Amino acid sequence: MGDLSLRLFGAIHIDRVGKVETELAELAAGDDAGSDTVGALAADDAAPDDAPDDPNDAPTAPDDAPVDPNDAPAAPDDAPADSDDTGPVDAVFVEYPNGEFDLRGYLRFVLRVPAVAVGWGVVTVVHVAFYLLFQRDVVPAEVVAATRYAREHDRPLHAVDDHPVHTLAAAGPAWVVASWLALAGLLWVTRLDGAVTAAALAAAPAPLFAVRDRGRTARVGAGLTVVLGAAAAAVLLGLSTVVAAAGVLAVLAMLLLTLGPRNRTMLERCRDIAAREGYERAVLTTGKAHVNGMLAVADEVGVRIDAVHRSKWLRHRSEVGADPTVHRRERAAGGGTGRGTGGADEPDGTAESPDLGVGTETDVTGARVAAAVVDALVLVVFSPAFGVGLGVLTLGVGGGNLAVGVVAVVGTLLGPVVYGTLLELRYGKTVGKKLFGLAVVDEDGTALGRRGVLARNVGRLADGIGFYLVGLAVMLLTNRRQRLGDLLGSSVVVRSEF
Repeated sequence: MGDLSLRLFGAIHIDRVGKVETELAELAAGDDAGSDTVGALAADDAAPDDAPDDPNDAPTAPDDAPVDPNDAPAAPDDAPADSDDTGPVDAVFVEYPNGEFDLRGYLRFVLRVPAVAVGWGVVTVVHVAFYLLFQRDVVPAEVVAATRYAREHDRPLHAVDDHPVHTLAAAGPAWVVASWLALAGLLWVTRLDGAVTAAALAAAPAPLFAVRDRGRTARVGAGLTVVLGAAAAAVLLGLSTVVAAAGVLAVLAMLLLTLGPRNRTMLERCRDIAAREGYERAVLTTGKAHVNGMLAVADEVGVRIDAVHRSKWLRHRSEVGADPTVHRRERAAGGGTGRGTGGADEPDGTAESPDLGVGTETDVTGARVAAAVVDALVLVVFSPAFGVGLGVLTLGVGGGNLAVGVVAVVGTLLGPVVYGTLLELRYGKTVGKKLFGLAVVDEDGTALGRRGVLARNVGRLADGIGFYLVGLAVMLLTNRRQRLGDLLGSSVVVRSEF
């Protein structure tokens, strides 16, 4: 076992920066009572994977983005020198590209693996839209939080990731041939629409790489250009959903294949930098999807992981209620009821508390597909009715014909989100789930709160690409069968009667 005592901070890339910064400071200081110890993790169930990693880790800025790892300051004179693993950390490591990557590097990536680049454009647009909304920036919340913490506490900051875009910019012949053949097949089927879609989506992230060495204002401007440009292209050019969905699947395959090597590489760099600089304690901020893999290979790499923090979306640990790991251990031992714990985000008793079958989420994939078919039939009626209803209300308040039409169309498109949110808030399940004995719960087995329900249903907008092909693919790739909406809302679907 190595001499480095490492604390893992598993984050959700889209979150409240202030909340993430507070949680990171608590873990780094050694006083995060909500973190999991290695001993607890050994007895715990496997924790869920997170959403696919963020595509926009590359942009940096000298003032408020992560410092260049080569310029990281030496460990401060007042850094703790004792061997007590509960003290403050000596350094901060961050899942962030290790090395330079500019517009020219991104163009190499596009030319080598164009099919992946198309999907990268889709993922980039979605991520940047949410980053701008939640973080007023185009980098993940934990990256901003880690940078602030390192500067405020005079701790060195080191970037330790090999980002997939970096890796595939130098992809070998197998990746290149497979990607070009996939793109050629798509274009043969979709013709001109597919070619326009592929070009527009592959080019979408380019402004972010063009301004990576500039300040936050330039990054935000580039982010707005990416989002608004994609929206304009979708409206004016009629982008092909087939090409977009196929590209997203290519990205998911890339992330899956590179996840394990990235986990090992980040831990090895943490170990080597700590040995070189003399760090005894450090914290590594990374996406939640990396946590389980890092725990699995830490011993092989020679890193001792002493604590793990897994963030809840928008909620601080004190707002969640019971510690999820404690809840699962009690349930496994026959204790506890699996009911809600009365945390601040509980649904205030309005939702039913089904018999929460945590541990059955991997056994209900077929039932979920059947339930989705039933819900789709319900939505054939509900969504247009909801859209027409909103249109009538708009007409009643004096809206013109154009306004009525726009509201009706938008209402129809948002029908699945509204349908799922209302029923899952009140009953914990939709009509389809009720028929097939399923329920939506929090990852820790408690009743899912308002924020989680809203997040998982907003996620349907991304999961639904290609007639839910994206959602199904993500669900099959995650340990607890979570689609993107589940990852965002920290939810799982389980048997409610078993």
